[in-house]
Order: sequence, then structure tokens, then C-alpha cells
Amino acid sequence: MFVLTLNFVLIAGIVAVSIERDDRALAGVAEYAGTDAKESEIVLVESRFDNLENSRQFEVHYFTPLGVDAPLPPGLDRWPEPGQVYLSPALFERGADESIAERFGDFEGFISNDGLIDQGELLAYVRPQTDLRVDDKRVDKVIDWGSDGATGEISGIHWLAKQHDFSVAGLIAFIVVALVLPSLALTLVSARIAARRRDRREHLVSILGGMRKHLRWIALGESFPSIGIGFCLALVVMVFVLAVGLDIPVVGFEVSAEDLRSHILLIVGAASLSLAIAAAIVLGLARRTKIRRDSSRLLSDQRLRRMSVIAGLFPVSLAVGVFLPRFFAYTPSYMILQWVGTIGVLLTLPATLGLLTARAGRLLANRGRRRQDAVLLVAGSHLQAQPRETARYITGLAMGLVLFFLVLAYQGILAGDTEEAMQYREYYGTNTILVRTPDAASIEELRAFAAGISEPVEVLAIRTEDRPGSTSSVIASCETLQRLDIPCEKQADSKLDLGKIDALIGAWSSGPKSIVVEDPSEAVLEGATFLLVNPERSQIEIPEVKLAANEFNVIVAVEAPGRGWLIGSMPHYEQAEWVMLFGMCGLAIIGAVSAVASAGRFFAASSRLAPLTAIAGMSSQYYRISAWLVAIPIGLTAVMGTIIGMWIVRPLTIYATKSPGWSTAGVAVGVVLISGIVMWYWASRIAIRDTERWRPGSHE
Repeated sequence: MFVLTLNFVLIAGIVAVSIERDDRALAGVAEYAGTDAKESEIVLVESRFDNLENSRQFEVHYFTPLGVDAPLPPGLDRWPEPGQVYLSPALFERGADESIAERFGDFEGFISNDGLIDQGELLAYVRPQTDLRVDDKRVDKVIDWGSDGATGEISGIHWLAKQHDFSVAGLIAFIVVALVLPSLALTLVSARIAARRRDRREHLVSILGGMRKHLRWIALGESFPSIGIGFCLALVVMVFVLAVGLDIPVVGFEVSAEDLRSHILLIVGAASLSLAIAAAIVLGLARRTKIRRDSSRLLSDQRLRRMSVIAGLFPVSLAVGVFLPRFFAYTPSYMILQWVGTIGVLLTLPATLGLLTARAGRLLANRGRRRQDAVLLVAGSHLQAQPRETARYITGLAMGLVLFFLVLAYQGILAGDTEEAMQYREYYGTNTILVRTPDAASIEELRAFAAGISEPVEVLAIRTEDRPGSTSSVIASCETLQRLDIPCEKQADSKLDLGKIDALIGAWSSGPKSIVVEDPSEAVLEGATFLLVNPERSQIEIPEVKLAANEFNVIVAVEAPGRGWLIGSMPHYEQAEWVMLFGMCGLAIIGAVSAVASAGRFFAASSRLAPLTAIAGMSSQYYRISAWLVAIPIGLTAVMGTIIGMWIVRPLTIYATKSPGWSTAGVAVGVVLISGIVMWYWASRIAIRDTERWRPGSHE
């Protein structure tokens, strides 16, 4: 009940936070000035992108108010002075190591929370030293902020942050599959614990004339303590989050308590719905029924043969999904075979696990007879007689693990560009930096900029003629070329392979460029893109270059070659952390479902053994019996499901740089094992307590 309630509240919280974020995004939508707007009511706005190392992009908005009535952007209560900067708290904190407070000017203060779509948004407001120009085509003329429509999805102060968002509908759908459905299964399995005793009571009530409504009242009364305790514990957690908010681990997303309190009725309604669903499950199980008799007969030979045939298709399906696709690489058949193999594995897994359980039970029972070990004999006989019951609760666990690795692999395909871009960056390094100054600069600014870089650098300019069919040319002095080990040739048709300067630039360029041997300063001052190259081929720190670029009175873009590739793929990379977080939580719930179900089966067996164990004084052996019937099946299934999952996603590495690694596998197995160990100990203690209470003539 505790887990089910939290999951329903989680979905309601996501909806509440999404609504509040959308409202704040709409508050940042610009209303542009018309031809009849007064100049004193206009603020000029130019928006640029920047980023921290190994992080997604964020927006930097430059403002120049034209009069006292110019509208303040969301989150400010006064206009900054020229050269002053306001940052979001998250950007200030995360960018401290990169001196982000000094990158755009003089840090003046923080953007207030009502100007941010969430507390983790990275955002900067800058008033440049040199005012923006009205006639600049890159500049927008704004007379007001805020919109009551849906344009916040496509424009505004928070446009980029909204573009990077997870789809709310997709996130909720994933939570329903990964968390809510396993939680419902856990509630159902928990309600069926000690079902045999409950069936006896319900049968007795029916014989005495009890009607369905009486059975339902009895069922509610029996379930009230466990449901009530779980619901109350969930309410305690909910009240705590409503009071102080929540910083979600792994992903680092901060949930505002104020956002949640704004939709308190929605959250309370979600919690109440979970309570109603749990009550419905309990009432659905309360029905007139015959006493359930668990058969102790072994499976028939015909059923074993049928299971053997289906299980024999399991390795075939695994081979089709894992090994056969390699012969059809980069063809449609590649993914088709992978899908066919995966579906075949999932369909044949129940029979495979059932057959393995029956044979393992036979081996244990035979070993117990030979060694006269009552524990092995009891555990093995139980597994051999009821393999389907055991396979039923471990099959869901194995399938959950396989699906977990499949989801991670497909998310890895989306995030694969990030991994590949990181490998490129590590291989090529950052000994070359591109700097773009869209407006003219002074020689003093250029010298101050170069002096702010600690590493020795050479400056080369790249100029593109503004006419159709023109090509780029590289401008460098003869001394610079010589220091870069490039021949200084002054012929008009001289060409330069940019790969000699930087391998990544050469790989991405369209071919050799014309080279002009002259001082590049003039071209740089005219607004050309220029390269900073370290002649020693050591790394140039990009944050340091961005900080030095503040010497320019114009807006400057600084990036390493190919860095845009990495930055553009970061949202998918960060979204993979959400998949990992909720996937692991889902695995924990599925592990709990399997562990609770196996403990329930163990309780049924232990109740029949109570007379023997009480008389023989061997109640302590329940720890070993429970280990064979609860902990060991869960542990072996966790290892088996993990191995199958990692194998089945191997073909997907052709579309991604890597599949889920052994560290992920270790965490997945550990999460499931914790559930198995906890339920093993709990089931053992309950069985020992029941045995110690048994007296001759007592009933189950």
C-alpha cells in the first residue's frame, strides 16, 4: 500500500509541477513592439546560447531598455547597470568552478524563483557595456512579457529549457509501466499471503450462512491494519515533501514544495484513488470459494515433455536475437531478427524457468535422500511438485530484468551521440578553439583577450566572402604558420589542409582552404571567425577562454571544434538518468513482488510442516528451507535475467557506443537481492513463530 500510494502521488506531483512550469514559461513569452509603440516602453533583447562543461545549453539574454517604462523581464525587480549580470542560483552554483559569475560581466544578484520555470534552470540576464542597437537584425523589440496562450511552448525567455524537457505524457506512461503496474501486482500478491487460511475462514462463514457482503466486511477488517499503516506512512512522506520540497537523487531535479501545494487537491485525490484501488483488490479477493488444495503430485510426463519442447526454443530464440543479426548488419533484417529473438525469449522464458525449477527440485530431493538431509528433501520435493507456482513469481522478475536492459539500450541509442562525442573530444582534445565576434572589435580588446589566456596561443582568422559560390580562406602570419610547423607559402593558389591545425576541424571541413599570409588582426577586428591554436598541442581550457572573452564589448561565441555535437546530444544523455532511476525503482518493486509471492508459498508449506518441526524440535531449520524456497530462487533468477538482458541488447550496440555495462548489472542484481534477503529473513521468522505456537489439536 505504501509503494502504491507513493506512485500515484508521484504521477500527481509530475502533473502539478508541469502545470506550474508551463505557467511560468508563459510568463516569459515576449510581446513584440509594433510600429506605434513608444520608444520609452521598449526593451531591446538579444538571446544567445552558452553551456557549462559536460552540460546542456542554457540561454543568456542581453537587455538594453530604451526608457524608464521598459518592461522588466521575469525575475528582476530593477534594471541592472551596464556591465552587470543576474544569474539563476543553479547556474551560479554549478558554474562556480568555471567562474561563471565573471563570464558575462559583474555579478549583481540572482534571478528570483518566480522568473525561473524551476529551481534547477540555468539562465543568465546581462546588460552589456555597449548598448544593443535598434537597427540590429538579431535584436528583438519587446514591450511586455507574458502570454495567456500556448506560445510558451515555442518561444520566450524559457524556450530552450522547455525544448529540453521530457515529454510529460511519455514520462507518466513510463512510470505507469515501470512503477504503477508492479505496485498493483505487489498489492495483489500481498493481499493473497496466507490465502489458504483465509479461504478456510471464508468457507466456514459461507457454511454458517454468511453472504458476500459479510465476506467483504471480514476481508476489509483483516486488511485494514496493513493497508492503514502503509497509507499513513505514505501520507507522512507526502506531508514532508509538501512542507520542504524534494531534491530527486541521481537526476538532481528540485521539486518546489510551493508548486505541489498549489495542487494539493490533485495530490490528495491521487492518494485517495490508491486507497480505493487497494480496497477494491481486497474486496475482489473476498468471495465464496472452496478450500484451496495444493497438489503434491509430480508433473505428468506429458506436461514435462510439453514444457521441454517450449524450453528448447529458448536457446534458439536467444541465438536468433543475439548472434544471427551480425550477418545482416546495416540492413532492415538486423533489427527484425533482434525483435523476433527478443519476443521469442520472453515467450519461452516461463516454460524454461518452470522446467529448470522442476529439475532443480528433483536434484535437491535426491540429494536430500542420499544425505538424509530433511531440509533439502522438503525444499526439493516442494519445488519438484509445484514448479509452475515457483516459476510464476520468478518469471515476472526475469522478464522485468530483460525489459529493463532493453529500455536502457534503446535510451542509449538516443544518448549514443553524447558518448561518441565525448570519445571524440577525449581523442582530439581542445588544443584549438573557435571564437566568433559578429561585430567589429578593437585591437586593445583583442590584446586584452589574448592576455587573459594562460596557455600560449596562435591566432588564425577564417574569412568567408559574402558572395555565392565563395569559399573560406585562412589568414595567418608567416611566423604563426612556422610555429605550427606549416610551410609559409605566399603563392596565390596556396592551400591549407585544416587537419594540420586540428584533426577534428580537418575531419569536419569540406576540404583544403585557400591560405592568405598576412596579419590576421585586421580580419579579426572586422568580425571574422578566428582560431586559437596552442602550438604545443596542449589543452586550452574553454571556461578560461570564455572568461577572457568578456574583454570584448561585443557578444562573443566560444567553442571547441565539434563541441556543438556534444552539447546538442546532452538532453538525451541526461534523460537516460531518469530512465535509470525509475527503472531501478521498478526493479526493486518487481523484486519485492517475487519475494512476497515466494514467501506466501513458503508460508503455505511451513504451516503443514508445523506439527513435524514442533515435535522434532527443528524449527531453526526454517532458515535453510526458506533460503532454498525464497532467497536462492530470487538470487539465481536475478543473475539469469541480468545475463539474458545484457546478451539480448548486444546487437543494439551497432547503433549506440555501448550497451548497459557490468556496473549497471551489478546494481540491478543487488537491488533485487536486497528484496530476496529481506523476505527470506521475514518468512523464516514468521514460520518459526507459528511453529513455536503450534499445539496438538490446533488448526492452521
